Amino acid sequence: MLCLCRDHQPFRAGCLAASGQRRRRHCLSERPEGPRVQGGAQLCARRGLRPRDASSRDEPAALQGAECRRRLFRGSPVRGYGRASAAPGAAQAVRRVREVISCTGVLFLAAVRIIIFFICAAAPASAADGFVPLFNGCDLSGWIEQKKEGQGWTVRDGLLISPAGSVSNLYTEKLYSDFILRARFRLDPQGNNGIGIRAGREGGNPSTTGMEIQILDDYHATNAKLPLENMCGSIYRLVPSRRGALRPAGEWNDVEIRAIGRRIEVALNGRDVLRTDLNRLLRADKFPDQPGFIRFSGHIALLGHKPSAVAFRDIEILDLGRSYSPQQPPDGLAALFDGRSLDGWTLNGIWAVQESAFGCAGAGLASPPGAFRDFELMLDWQIPPGGAAALHLPKGFTLALGGGKDPAGTLTGDGRATKPERPASPAVGDWNSLHLSVARGKLSVFINGELVHRGAAVSPAAQGPLLLESGGAGARFRNLFLRQLMLQ
Repeated sequence: MLCLCRDHQPFRAGCLAASGQRRRRHCLSERPEGPRVQGGAQLCARRGLRPRDASSRDEPAALQGAECRRRLFRGSPVRGYGRASAAPGAAQAVRRVREVISCTGVLFLAAVRIIIFFICAAAPASAADGFVPLFNGCDLSGWIEQKKEGQGWTVRDGLLISPAGSVSNLYTEKLYSDFILRARFRLDPQGNNGIGIRAGREGGNPSTTGMEIQILDDYHATNAKLPLENMCGSIYRLVPSRRGALRPAGEWNDVEIRAIGRRIEVALNGRDVLRTDLNRLLRADKFPDQPGFIRFSGHIALLGHKPSAVAFRDIEILDLGRSYSPQQPPDGLAALFDGRSLDGWTLNGIWAVQESAFGCAGAGLASPPGAFRDFELMLDWQIPPGGAAALHLPKGFTLALGGGKDPAGTLTGDGRATKPERPASPAVGDWNSLHLSVARGKLSVFINGELVHRGAAVSPAAQGPLLLESGGAGARFRNLFLRQLMLQ
């Protein structure tokens, strides 16, 4: 074994100098003999350090302590620092060891504090694969909680936990359209939870205002006989998943959810358990009961249920943006207006097309070609100060869109007026969005992403035209997309 003495000359352990005096060793570690061993001066030069010559041995201890810290910070070994003496005693050796420990300890604690600060204060903007953490492991930053009962969501030991007996929903502050979501979850026996996707925060039930991917202990006796569409990995009460991929209670599970347009896919522990096209979901009862499944955008949610605890960790998302662009309808829908002309429309009043939108400066009606009964409709509208807009459905029902005598969202027809479930306040001068479905005489309506009607009664067997109305100072419309529903 070779070592380096304090003047950086290699020598064998126990050897004597030419003068016959034993040379004191001040190396921190021995180095194996071989071609990798270099002279001390060469080693210091390669690491950018000044060799320990006679002048350095006379430096004050404070300066040498500073050099010690510099070398430690740069990751360089510390050799033979401190004042030279003919025969350093045990006290001097102990003092040197304490100084090294002190330097190392201070740097280590500082590094730990910096790491903890950055983990808790700001999650990484993005990972190498584009995924972004939704949970920072420290608190509920980026989430909004709607607590119903019990303790609510807690953070403990880096885990996001819905305690036993708690009923509470967590929503992301941000909205997502198309995305890939990954998470790990652990169920206690009889655990019940859910991951809401494209959910609205109104109404408090993401399985209604959006969709819920069920998280459930399928193997517990109380859950074993539930319908397949209620089992783990299913779109709750809509689309069943394949069974057998879930791990027993107490073990961690990996879930991946892909939502791209109307295509929804769920993988559990690396196995595909659900693949579906929501455009093929044509059960008439689901449109009024769970109208949120037609949405293209919404919040991610974690849905705490009784009776047992559920823990989440490693929640991350890849945001893919929107699956359609203005004047380009989503998959399954067709454009009623091409952004260039109103050819084929029935018009009353003076209408004009400008900047991929059409409008009327005063009172007027515009009707696209065709007759409709069961359908899904999307459109954007804008009203200036003093303007008004409305949508006339087949057979005498009208949905107010603002600016008229009835508040926005009011449904009138058949001698009655149905107020919206929650106020709809479209912004004057800005573009607003409408998304609705009519299925067997049941109307569900989203205005600016909020559910304002769920299964409101309209003419059940009526088939007829759609009419867009402009009033007062006028109104403008764009992005009219429609899908005829062949209901089962």
